[in-house]
Amino acid sequence: MTELGSWLRQAREAKRLSLEDVERETRIRAQFLAALEEEDFSRLPGDVYTRGFLRNYASFLGLDPNEALRRYKELIAQPNNGESGPAARLSLDEPVEVPLMEPARSSARLASIILLVIALAIVGVWYFSTVGRDSLPSFLRGILPPAGGVPSPTTQAAVNTATPELPGTPPAASSPIPSPTITPSPTASPTPTPTSTPTPKVYRGVEVQVEIVATSWMQVTVDGVRVFVGTLEPGETRTWEGQESVALRVGNAGGVRVTVNGEPLGLLGAIGEVKDVEWVRQGGPASVPVPTGAGPVAEQEGTLTPTPTASPTPPPPAGTPTAPATQSSTLRPAGF
Repeated sequence: MTELGSWLRQAREAKRLSLEDVERETRIRAQFLAALEEEDFSRLPGDVYTRGFLRNYASFLGLDPNEALRRYKELIAQPNNGESGPAARLSLDEPVEVPLMEPARSSARLASIILLVIALAIVGVWYFSTVGRDSLPSFLRGILPPAGGVPSPTTQAAVNTATPELPGTPPAASSPIPSPTITPSPTASPTPTPTSTPTPKVYRGVEVQVEIVATSWMQVTVDGVRVFVGTLEPGETRTWEGQESVALRVGNAGGVRVTVNGEPLGLLGAIGEVKDVEWVRQGGPASVPVPTGAGPVAEQEGTLTPTPTASPTPPPPAGTPTAPATQSSTLRPAGF
């Protein structure tokens, strides 16, 4: 008898390897390796898997895989004489149970149950339609409809509305049915949305806004405290607020546009003119300040009194005749 199992075991023990060591390296379960060494092929999943396990195991041990398969074939080819052995334990003609067939059997069983239920339903319908309602219990007769079915609402309405024609009465001439007149519904006019009127800003002190249209040097004093000294460029806008007064000294009155408490006053003066102007908070009417030499200004209702003071005029270029310098008088309302 060919010794396959002892041949594999001796090779493994010569390398001082356990079945667990071989399992980690070959990924073949230790129970299958033991079955190969014991030549108990009934513990293996099948002939195809057995040949694959045997080939990999022999290659790992350094043995000839073809020699291992030859010894395996000799074992399974031995006649079955009723003795316990490899040939008695394994037969190539023995059917192998396939686990995948179980779902198919379940599906066939389920289909049989469904067909049985459908057949019973058909028999029940046939029995009820042929035997009739007489064989039913009394309490079901009042619930179930008659075999002829429920009359449709349209048929019943036609019977109720039929009018018998009297003999000898001529048919009435059919009069045309007037078509209904469609009255257009009045279109709802949209309600105008009230426009909110902006609430004017209430000034409690003095607010002066300057807009620079030409480069100008400027000094600003708010409530007696100097808060700004410097040169402003065209396009710049500055705002100062004071509780009692705001005073400006500008080196180019024609390049500074002023708005006081929301009221635009225009340019402070001419180009190149140096000018001082101050706005003081008052309780009564106030005069709007104007550049030196301007005409009279109408009285306007307000809370500010501008107080322009005399401003020095820069010296003209050499060789240019100059007019006598004038000083602007201080404009204050009576009782200031």
